[in-house]
Amino acid sequence: MARFYVWLFLVSVTVARCQGCICPRIFNPVCGTDGKNYGNERCMECIPGVRVACKGRCPCLKKPCICLTIYDPVCGTDGKTHSNESCMRCTPGVRKECKGKCPCPEASCGCPALWDPVCGTDGKMHSNEACMRCTPGLEVACKGRCPCAEGSAYQ
Repeated sequence: MARFYVWLFLVSVTVARCQGCICPRIFNPVCGTDGKNYGNERCMECIPGVRVACKGRCPCLKKPCICLTIYDPVCGTDGKTHSNESCMRCTPGVRKECKGKCPCPEASCGCPALWDPVCGTDGKMHSNEACMRCTPGLEVACKGRCPCAEGSAYQ
């Protein structure tokens, strides 16, 4: 009886050769992008241009989209207002453009995320000159942190 199980094991792990491709006889089904079922991913790879569409047998089932019932509007890159980010993600290829309803307000000031501190004439330190200029009427008093050192001035 033990010989039978050894023989059965050897048969189950043998491989098939098809068109120079080695395909193990292990049953772990996948669905190919050609819509056909394959015994396992390695056997599917023997077919040029075919990739795994999903694990398991065809047809591939779409994952359910979870859309929360919370109203927290976002504007998507599709130009539409979505009730919240989770619902927006249900639309393939759409990302959040801004928080709130569409259209997104245009940025009134370009403030880069750059650390190059300046002290403004308001006596406050700003992360960089561009961000400081978002406040009308401010000028650079000196480069670096406030307060400005005696005799230092913006060059």
